[in-house]
Amino acid sequence: MAIDCPDPKCRESLVKAMNSACAELKERISKKVSISIMCWTFVAFLSAIGIVAGISYEAYSRSQDGKQAQLNSLRDKMGDCGKVTQELDKSMAVMQSDLNHIREQLDKQGLRQEQILEILNKIQRNQNNQD
Repeated sequence: MAIDCPDPKCRESLVKAMNSACAELKERISKKVSISIMCWTFVAFLSAIGIVAGISYEAYSRSQDGKQAQLNSLRDKMGDCGKVTQELDKSMAVMQSDLNHIREQLDKQGLRQEQILEILNKIQRNQNNQD
């Protein structure tokens, strides 16, 4: 709630009243709690916050180290998987080449068998014609 006070003397009296109220509050606080106790309490509070922060950081750091170790072990395993995959790819290429060679040989053998069959048929016709 704002007090409408156009007179400058009124403003000065408000400032004096506020200053006296603050001084009275400060005096009451200092009677109940000494400044040295308040300072030690503040220091103890800051120390407690520092200890909690240190413990939290240490726990966070350890968890990050554990996660990094897991990632490293996964990378090692993936490296092994990569090597195995490359070897499998090479083996598959060799098997494909072998299969192509076998197909070619079977085709050649089939042609040879057909030629042999034709020759045998000619021989048989010749014998039939001679008989």
